[in-house]
Amino acid sequence: MQGGILSAAEPAQANAAAAAPQHRLARSHGLWAAAAIAALTVARLIWLAATTAELYPDEAQYWFWSLHPALGYYSKPPLVAWVIGLTTRVLGDSEFAIRLTAPFLHAIAAAFVYGIAARLYDGRTGFWAAFAYITLPGVSLSAFLISTDAVLLPCWAAALYAFIRAREPGGERWWLAVGIAAGLGLLAKYAMAYWLLSAFGYVLLVRDERRHLPRLLGASLVALLLYLPNLWWNWQHDFVSYRHVRDNAEIAGVLFHPGAFLEFLASQFAVFGPLCFAALIAIAARPRSLAEPRARLLAAFALPALAMMLGVSLLSRAQPNWAAPTYVSATVLVVAWALRGEWRRGLRI
Repeated sequence: MQGGILSAAEPAQANAAAAAPQHRLARSHGLWAAAAIAALTVARLIWLAATTAELYPDEAQYWFWSLHPALGYYSKPPLVAWVIGLTTRVLGDSEFAIRLTAPFLHAIAAAFVYGIAARLYDGRTGFWAAFAYITLPGVSLSAFLISTDAVLLPCWAAALYAFIRAREPGGERWWLAVGIAAGLGLLAKYAMAYWLLSAFGYVLLVRDERRHLPRLLGASLVALLLYLPNLWWNWQHDFVSYRHVRDNAEIAGVLFHPGAFLEFLASQFAVFGPLCFAALIAIAARPRSLAEPRARLLAAFALPALAMMLGVSLLSRAQPNWAAPTYVSATVLVVAWALRGEWRRGLRI
């Protein structure tokens, strides 16, 4: 009897012993990712403190808004002004204080990118995805400027991480986090609506995901409740922000603008990086690359919004940064694809 008990316990002990090195390796990748994110963030803060560059027009506008706290402003939701107000009230109205949160916001986004990749794949993929994100050309520029993108991207990444956790067994409480992150994202930039559309599209189109629809609806209600103050402000001001977004698209006049389309397409090689964007095109061009459920999930939060921006650029015009949120999940998708194909050298480059 005693021998039988021991022999039955041996497989469990063996499994625990095998899992221990994997856990330590995952923890090691997490520590390395944290160290890389922290080192780059500190370097960016030092650069911000040393630079003498004056505010760009958009930054100056957001700073001016922060001097007059409100639930909304002419062209944007209020979160960027609120964030600037927090730092300038402590450190004064300097360029450094106004831009201070930008590196931290991208560091938070990179941490969530690590979490997304580690949750879907493993710690190694998480490290490379976080490192790739924090060094993307678009992020490297945005980390030195305070903008609505800097405020939006951590919300987008947090919402995606919470969405992944919420779909796991026992993850019901994460739906509240999905709603909070999505609501804050809507207060950061109206482009957060693309995230909600992607989430609903994924849940409705993938049969096994349809069981999550009621909870996603609940999370969306939480997001709407958080966003209501800006909706009320727009109601009181003749929906001026929404009309600005409509006018900014300029979908009128000549129907097709192939030059603007090519210009926007070329700009994405600069925003996402030439190798990363070329890899994303290669993935999108080969449906077999998206055969895995986790790859399809990541693509659902990247490719539809990117395709929509390409369509807008063809019909009118689109700014290079309008597709920036899509690169949160696209970074994980490209890194996982590169590691699976043993493209480590290209990934390092």
